[in-house]
Amino acid sequence: MNLDAFAELPNGLHDARLLDVSFSPIDDELRLTIDAWVGDLAAADHPTRERHRRCTVIVTGVGWFSIHPGATSGEPPLIDVGRGKADGFDVPDAPTGTTIWWLYLQNRNSFLHMAGRAARLSFADGGASA
Repeated sequence: MNLDAFAELPNGLHDARLLDVSFSPIDDELRLTIDAWVGDLAAADHPTRERHRRCTVIVTGVGWFSIHPGATSGEPPLIDVGRGKADGFDVPDAPTGTTIWWLYLQNRNSFLHMAGRAARLSFADGGASA
């Protein structure tokens, strides 16, 4: 699976909450712990519409990653995600066989950029799908 693992969620990573980021230099893996919004925007009841699920995205074959400075809010940042370099940022090119992705950290008004080969998504509750 490539980094399109983000798109497996019903709402992608739109308005997900980033809880933790860790990097293993031994395994070249970036681990993102996320409360993903998996609710149904069309649902009449608030709990169904605003449902979140804890998941982990493990990016493997990380060529590089960077977190740009931003304001500290004391709360988990809401995120959006996209492919390629975010406008206005000078980040390295993607090493051969990797793809560049960015996460916008809304509460911090900053970006996390990464280049990785593959990703896998798993839910904390063990469920297979959103």
